[in-house]
This record gives sequence, C-alpha cells and structure tokens, in this order.
Amino acid sequence: MVRRLEGPLQHLPLTNAFLEAHADALKGCRRTKGSLHFTPEAPLPEALVERLVLDRLADLEGGGDKPT
Repeated sequence: MVRRLEGPLQHLPLTNAFLEAHADALKGCRRTKGSLHFTPEAPLPEALVERLVLDRLADLEGGGDKPT
C-alpha cells in the first residue's frame, strides 16, 4: 500500500526486520519502524520496488513477520 497524507509518500506495511535486511539498497531513503518514505520528486527506482515487492511476498508466503 502507498499512501500520502501531508509530506512524503509512504510504502507500508513493512517490518523493521525486512527494512534492515534491505538496508544497503535503501541507503538514502527515510524510513521508520514499519514504513519507507519517498517523494514524487525522488521516487524509488523501479528495479528496487520490484525487488522489495518480490522479497516481501516471499517473506509473507514463508510465514515471515507480520507488519508492525
């Protein structure tokens, strides 16, 4: 899910463990315990989004942590 209230776009829900596992790829991105923040002016690269989605699906299918 992507949502925008005021400020940056947010991709959520993610787990902190998932974000930590992808820390190298997410350098320079603002994140919180359960979300990844970005702006329309500085979107996430398409290849990174695809990788994150596929990895998160695999995590969920494998019984990974539920989002926090």
